Amino acid sequence: MQSRQLKRDYAEWVYSAQCKGYADTPRHLAVLTDPSQRCRNEEELAKHLSFARADKRRRPYWRDPMLLGKTFTDRQQAGILVIGKDVWTRQQLVEELKCGNFQAAANLTRIVARLDVDSLKQLVSRFSMEDLFRKKDFGITTMFVLMCALEARARDPLEWIDRRPEDLVTLSTEQHRVRKARTA
Repeated sequence: MQSRQLKRDYAEWVYSAQCKGYADTPRHLAVLTDPSQRCRNEEELAKHLSFARADKRRRPYWRDPMLLGKTFTDRQQAGILVIGKDVWTRQQLVEELKCGNFQAAANLTRIVARLDVDSLKQLVSRFSMEDLFRKKDFGITTMFVLMCALEARARDPLEWIDRRPEDLVTLSTEQHRVRKARTA
């Protein structure tokens, strides 16, 4: 009975070790499956449960921080889109905002820092789309990132744009109108 429990524990360990990517697990699987390879007593079977050896022989994984480096790993965890107290990292930008425009997010962070706002809510309440298009380096992609942030905070970006459905035009047209009015 004890032998069955030990074998069951070993089988669970082998399965979890394979999921974690340990290098020497398939060789030890033969102990459970092939009768000629089976150990005669529990002590000999227990030798195969050397967890310390398996932990040291882990296969390299390409997302391992040891491979990528501390600078790269820290950069991924730093806030790329910062609007007052609202902060998104690169990973959150992709997962929550469904947008991967990191340069546009950095541009938006830089522009918002000059506007002196405390949150995304305050930004959209104080500034219109036209006001933001007047700012240097604020383009269509930056507006897209802002609209994604609004959507992530459960606000309707079209409500903020404040246009009737028949008056909606592309962001490019809106930007062109603002720049044309600025030069005139």
